[in-house]
Amino acid sequence: MNTDKAFIRFAYDYEAQDIAQIYTSAWKTAYRGLISDEYLDGLSSSRWLSHIEKNLDEGYPITLVLENNALLAGTSSLGEARDSDLDDSYGEIWSVYLLPEYWSLGLGHRLLEFGLNELVIMGYTNASIWVLPENKRAVKSYEKAGFVFDGVTKEIDIGGSLVTDARMTKKL
Repeated sequence: MNTDKAFIRFAYDYEAQDIAQIYTSAWKTAYRGLISDEYLDGLSSSRWLSHIEKNLDEGYPITLVLENNALLAGTSSLGEARDSDLDDSYGEIWSVYLLPEYWSLGLGHRLLEFGLNELVIMGYTNASIWVLPENKRAVKSYEKAGFVFDGVTKEIDIGGSLVTDARMTKKL
């Protein structure tokens, strides 16, 4: 797959449906075996659409897209860290998702690094991100970018599956 012309930019309001589809495709593949198949099989882009539309309309969190050959192949959201135990030096990468056919091409890392650079521009000196530790692909990518687990976890229910979400942090 040719990704020579892939670039990252801020999302437009009219791209909400495409972004929701990226979420759906990524979830159905990345979380297979980690959360219930029944839940994943029932996912559609409508699960995220209104939320994404609202975010794009309000301009927050910041939403990025990775475009490759006129197709949206990835997305990321970022902004202020949402955890009350972190001080205001922390920004957060809220999400990073790629269409599965674009995995292992270095594009996710580029998208993550672009987001981290945006956090620096916003004045943050530290960053956080949440990940399911069993999602080895994501953990490896975040570790490559310099994130480390900080010991903070939370149990969350996703479609009837109780999973552990773990926070990773890094100095920017």
